[in-house]
Amino acid sequence: MMDSFPQALIIAFREGMEAFLIIAILLKFLDKTNNRNLKKSA
Repeated sequence: MMDSFPQALIIAFREGMEAFLIIAILLKFLDKTNNRNLKKSA
């Protein structure tokens, strides 16, 4: 039963990294195509 926790942690970390990469790629694409008005200023 305790073996499933580290696996769940690794999967959650991978999913988070994937989401971060997708957002970073989209923001870079918006920069390159001069669509900065679509980005929300932080």
